[in-house]
Amino acid sequence: MKTVKKKIVSGMITFGILSLTSITAFAATEPLTYTSYALPTFKGNNYTGSHQKQTADEFITNKVTDITGTSTATFWAANGIKEQISNDYDQKKNNVSKIQFRNSVSKGGDVIMGMQNANLNILDSGFVSGEVDFR
Repeated sequence: MKTVKKKIVSGMITFGILSLTSITAFAATEPLTYTSYALPTFKGNNYTGSHQKQTADEFITNKVTDITGTSTATFWAANGIKEQISNDYDQKKNNVSKIQFRNSVSKGGDVIMGMQNANLNILDSGFVSGEVDFR
């Protein structure tokens, strides 16, 4: 009888550990949706909030789902204090970019995505929406 109880308890513990592992792995790759982020005039910068890296991957991915007031936005990765750590990536609607880091960001480190209007627009702000996977 004790052997049966041990197997049941052992099975429950294993299931619990596997469940937590699956949730963590899923959360690590779930993209963040951003909606109508302003692309200020004169190529002014805008940023997402800061996010902790869930993996050791040296990149983030960004997909532009909508853009208005301009045809192209420029994106880059930055560290937690908004210092640029990647090259610039120009994107149009429905483009996906793998934004590769120039400087290493370890798992648990903060990363932000910066953006601006790729065109020098003096009169109007643009707006961009999309999905970014901070990994």
